[in-house]
Amino acid sequence: DIKTHYLLRKILTSRIFRSKKYLSVEELVLDKKIPFFVVVDHNNKKSEDLIRRFNPDLLVLTNTRLIKQNILSIPGTGCLNLHGSLLPKYAGLDSNFWVLFNKENQSGVTVHFVNEKLDAGDILIQKKITIWPRDNQKTLYRRGLELGREMMVEAVTQLEQNQVHPIQQDIGLATKFSWPTKVERRLLRSKLREKVKSPSRPLRVLHIITRLVKGG
Repeated sequence: DIKTHYLLRKILTSRIFRSKKYLSVEELVLDKKIPFFVVVDHNNKKSEDLIRRFNPDLLVLTNTRLIKQNILSIPGTGCLNLHGSLLPKYAGLDSNFWVLFNKENQSGVTVHFVNEKLDAGDILIQKKITIWPRDNQKTLYRRGLELGREMMVEAVTQLEQNQVHPIQQDIGLATKFSWPTKVERRLLRSKLREKVKSPSRPLRVLHIITRLVKGG
């Protein structure tokens, strides 16, 4: 629970509650005392008026569904979104699931401009993530967020310095899936278990430290 995590951080202090990771943007804004607004519909007139009041040059979207033109037309520079795949492949919902389900060797993260189709806008930055045998949806999601955070800062910096070279997506390469069914989720769990079956003996590890500066 996000608010419980936030309160534990405040009450127990950092000496006891050692986790420094935020569970969500909500916890970040609570901790940093950043103003935020809760709206019923991000596309309605009230939300539009609120955004216009801030007069932003750029909108950055997070975990967004449908964005309508009345919102998209507000910022002069455009709207950016972070998508957890190598667009145009695996546009749409639950991209990490489908990447694993289809036994891809790599996934990735894309920072792209948004239009009303959301995942079909021009690509600004895209980086690959190698999929390892023990990866699952949670590990891919975490790695994608860590990489995507850096990419979004990079993208905003490029826009600020007028050094962007957007690439139009080849819609002919697009693949789009809906939410997985219960049967498909069971199939993926089975596939992942097969990939990580334990060896007959424990894995022996030899750690070679070539310098003692950080080695101890």
